[in-house]
Amino acid sequence: MAPTENLDAVVVSVPPYNYIHVLDRNTNITRLVTGPTTFVRKDHETITQMPVRMISVTTSEYCAISNPVKRDEEGNIMEEHGQAILDFGEVEYRFAQPPFPLYPGETIDTPVTKLDVLSAVEALLLTAKVGFLDSDGTARVAGDKWLFEGPGAYRPRKEVEVLKRCDALTVEPNTALLIRATTNFTDKNGRRRFAGEKWLIKDPGAYMLGAYEHCESVIHAYNLDEKHALHVRAIKSHTDDFGHRRKHGEEWLITSADTESHIPSVNEEVIRVAEPIVLTSRNYCVVCDPLPQIELKTV
Repeated sequence: MAPTENLDAVVVSVPPYNYIHVLDRNTNITRLVTGPTTFVRKDHETITQMPVRMISVTTSEYCAISNPVKRDEEGNIMEEHGQAILDFGEVEYRFAQPPFPLYPGETIDTPVTKLDVLSAVEALLLTAKVGFLDSDGTARVAGDKWLFEGPGAYRPRKEVEVLKRCDALTVEPNTALLIRATTNFTDKNGRRRFAGEKWLIKDPGAYMLGAYEHCESVIHAYNLDEKHALHVRAIKSHTDDFGHRRKHGEEWLITSADTESHIPSVNEEVIRVAEPIVLTSRNYCVVCDPLPQIELKTV
């Protein structure tokens, strides 16, 4: 801001892209005078703001103005008795535009700042401070949370607060993320989730947690071969990864004939890693509750 020691000057040179504020003591109205001009002060006028450079905002920046001037539907500044009408208590975010002055009563809430630029594996967690209609047509209510995902530049708005910056989690091959819903919501695949519900994300690559998702842990796959199988039990009735309907409490083996590796679902618990029983010609064993062998029931 320019120095203000010559407020009593009669003639003030206002360079291009500069402005001053002038108070008319007869009407008690402060008006804006923009350059380039040579301003000659009258006896009933007082210069309250000496020449100040207008605010410039580039395409990669923004600023926030407190008590902004009101505008009509066509974007023209609304005036009353020759003075711009202010929207007291409000904040207006301004983005790339020609250099602009501050009208009397306007103040800078946030100076010119670079926009948040996000990569493809970054996001901002946002929450609504008041109810409003989002730019994509989504109706937001106070307290709603959602993500702004990259790549892109985030343009802030007065109804929204940025809670934090988030990084995507990486799903390695033969691993999965155990996700828990923190409240009832519809996930990014359009599936309805309920508070406390858990599920797995197995697709390798980057995964961005939703606003109402929490990562409980990383699950590693069990590698299966001829000497190792999984003895699992169903926690609840469900259809397993191989299309078989399992009932609550049912137990079964998953062998290398089914898959080379297996990540137990949230509906399964691993009882143990089973190994084959090797019998020589001098050994025998007794099997309780045998399962059908070679399509014949053993009794």
